[in-house]
Amino acid sequence: NSKSTGGNLGEQHFERQRFILKKIEKNIKKKILALKLQRNKLREGRKRSEVPTVAVIGYTNCGKTSLIKALTHSASLQPRDKLFATLDVTCHRALLSGSNLEVVFIDTVGFISDIPTPLIASFSSTLEDALHADLLIHVRDFSHPDHLHQASQVAATLRRLAVPQEALATMITVGNKIDLLPPEEWRAVREEGGAMPISATQGLGLDHLVSLLCPALRSSCSLVSVTMRVRPGGEEWAWLRRHGTVGGSKVCGRDENFSLLHLHLSQAN
Repeated sequence: NSKSTGGNLGEQHFERQRFILKKIEKNIKKKILALKLQRNKLREGRKRSEVPTVAVIGYTNCGKTSLIKALTHSASLQPRDKLFATLDVTCHRALLSGSNLEVVFIDTVGFISDIPTPLIASFSSTLEDALHADLLIHVRDFSHPDHLHQASQVAATLRRLAVPQEALATMITVGNKIDLLPPEEWRAVREEGGAMPISATQGLGLDHLVSLLCPALRSSCSLVSVTMRVRPGGEEWAWLRRHGTVGGSKVCGRDENFSLLHLHLSQAN
């Protein structure tokens, strides 16, 4: 009888443990669903406002946050030389320097080698915003001795996450941290590595990167190129410069009181 009682008590203990664990699992899944719905709303809001999104991806500690800080001139961003320094997706809104194009940069969790299959679902959920971005920037750390393996792991992870082929075809790859390389190796970053040489911390190559981002985003976001005949300083002039990406202007040949404004507008505007 004592053995039977002890066995029953043991079974009751494990039943209670299973009940508690199932309850915890249910609460966690409920919170994950709430986060997913919240992210969907935020993403839909960005789409409605037609603000282009750029997801910055790459192997962990490749300099993603440093690049976003340099492009957005955000003093609040503090990059850290640490594994998984960015554990969640964060968004940073800014105007691209030299243009009037407003962009949301998405900072993502760093990729790692051989992500276990059970974690792929969680990883996919974390990167969901990135997978729906208008443009991807793949940051590679060419100063790392194992940068080729890191790049192959990022490519393999993107395939496992089923990133659309069109997103991969338009992805811009940058070779970061060239300030840590001898200058004679910079050309190899482009010619052999197929990446644009930059240094996020030193500001090297960023102007060239921005010059590529603008047309790439105009193409992916279906912005319309138009020429408007408007009076300088007028209400229409101010609105167009506020809501469009101005490519240039010149005096109208028919009437010097007007200017021809060349710009890019969203479909809604």
